[in-house]
Amino acid sequence: MLRAFRVLWTVGVDVSMAVLFLLVWFRPYALGEQSVRRFAVFYMVEFMAIHATFCWAYIPERTPIRSNRISAFVVTGIMYTIAMGLISMIAGNIWVLVFFWAMLISHFSAVVLRLPGQQDKPYASTHWGIMLGLYIACLVLTMTFIPMPAFGITPEVIAAVRPPGVTVKSVPADEPYRCIAFGVVYCTSLAIWTLIRERTSLRRAGNPQCAGSM
Repeated sequence: MLRAFRVLWTVGVDVSMAVLFLLVWFRPYALGEQSVRRFAVFYMVEFMAIHATFCWAYIPERTPIRSNRISAFVVTGIMYTIAMGLISMIAGNIWVLVFFWAMLISHFSAVVLRLPGQQDKPYASTHWGIMLGLYIACLVLTMTFIPMPAFGITPEVIAAVRPPGVTVKSVPADEPYRCIAFGVVYCTSLAIWTLIRERTSLRRAGNPQCAGSM
């Protein structure tokens, strides 16, 4: 039951995010006039979500007392929420906070809600490492010299959503479709990785010899 809940939770959040990014990529005004600008900051927000997940992943093994674990989760969550809330206020973009907690919820179920036999440190570090690897790979794929289709994010749309007063060239301001493409590719990759991980875990659970060799 826990396994099914965790998979539905994690994959559901990741797929939902990927669909939203895909919608904005093809129809940039579907979720509001500033959808492209709001969604373009996701790749920066996700870096903080990965960092917070790293802290949360090691709380269970370092705080064996249940009440202390809960307190540690709450305090850490509040600290990151305050930091991201300030960034959201400065940027004038509430989606910074929305994206942060959406991805943190997804990562929480994958890293913290571990099943029996997954309580060991290698499980947490392996999942976190692959998540970070996917993040870097998707950044390289979508944010560098590799051509990315703009689809509905035309030059007119880019000019309309460009933050006022910004003169420095940057990917979010000049090529926001790359940031949107990152959201689609990264969230889809996370969902696929979750399904592969759970299938492998089920296979090992059904094969004690394989599990014992790990």
